[in-house]
Amino acid sequence: MSRRTIELLRSANGSPIIVPAGHRARVFPVETNFHRMARRPGGVSRPQALRNARTEFERMARRILSADQTP
Repeated sequence: MSRRTIELLRSANGSPIIVPAGHRARVFPVETNFHRMARRPGGVSRPQALRNARTEFERMARRILSADQTP
């Protein structure tokens, strides 16, 4: 009978966690101010936020590119 030398666990996002046998991994979510702000009521949905960000990025890129072409 072979003895296990490692224990394979998975993190919340599915990434493997390798832990020596006999030790327990402490996996816990990290709560940041960004996470709290993102979940507060009154915000826009994730798809809408992504659309807004893409639109703003394209607007800024056009402004930067036009400024680069000005002599």
